[in-house]
Amino acid sequence: MVAAMMDVEETTFDLFLRYGLFFGAIFQLVCIGAAIFGPEISENHSKDDNSEDSGSEHGSPTNAGPKHSGQHSRRKLDKKKRR
Repeated sequence: MVAAMMDVEETTFDLFLRYGLFFGAIFQLVCIGAAIFGPEISENHSKDDNSEDSGSEHGSPTNAGPKHSGQHSRRKLDKKKRR
């Protein structure tokens, strides 16, 4: 309100910043609206898109981590208890 009383000239950067923030807010609202009201994807349609990956489901497991990691943590806890 104080700036409105004073005759302050706006620079090009001030205008760019004001309109950039304005359009950014509109863009965010459009994106949120598209996420909420966007078209629903049926399961049949999503399975058709992933037809290339269907062979990998029957292949080797993707998580190749050690199977005994739970056993290792129990051993560590047992060692701490002994001290």
